Amino acid sequence: MNLGSEKRKKGSDTYSSEGLFVTDFDATLLRSDGKLAQRDLDAIESLARCGIKTAIATGRSLYSFINSPGVDLPVDYIIFATGAGVVTQPGHKLLRQVNICAELVAQSLVSMKNSALDFMLHHPFPDNHKYVYRRVNPDNTDFESRIERYREYAQPLDSIPRSGFGEASQFLAIVPHNETHVALSAVRRELPGLSVIRTTSPLDHEFTWIECFHPDVSKGKTAACWLPVSM
Repeated sequence: MNLGSEKRKKGSDTYSSEGLFVTDFDATLLRSDGKLAQRDLDAIESLARCGIKTAIATGRSLYSFINSPGVDLPVDYIIFATGAGVVTQPGHKLLRQVNICAELVAQSLVSMKNSALDFMLHHPFPDNHKYVYRRVNPDNTDFESRIERYREYAQPLDSIPRSGFGEASQFLAIVPHNETHVALSAVRRELPGLSVIRTTSPLDHEFTWIECFHPDVSKGKTAACWLPVSM
């Protein structure tokens, strides 16, 4: 994704540019072998020399990104949680955060509890790597893998206090691939006030993740509307 413009001065090989270049992270910059290609790092640095701002757009939480091989990437911004948050890079100064309000969380939680879905409800930023969960399907291996990966940040749903959960960053339901269509249709029908995004599990690349955010959340909208082209 490239937003902005670029100008070359006549009779010169130097650029005077303004623009924003946004790239995905997993399976794009971060290869399937878990490494970053040097030619990609060189390309990002060349954009900076041209005066073009650069950003990573990822579905990961900020915690997950900071603990990945991309933590030191030479970019200007990190768009994380599918656009629900933006920080500067380096330094991770928070520029944008969009949480689901407590009232909508409470309403949506009733619908999710009445469903047959295994789901997680994530705390608001900056602690969106922490979550509560409800499991009902014993064979949801991807769901179990995610709980195990973030065991120290996971609590069962019944740990929510009687006063309610409060604001949240997102809901996440995990379903087998062959159940995607039915589950996705049900979630969109029952949670019309949220932005519902379907992704393939980054863990086993087979199960489907159904992620529900504040309606203003998407990578493209955040890149187009919330990132300054120049600093």
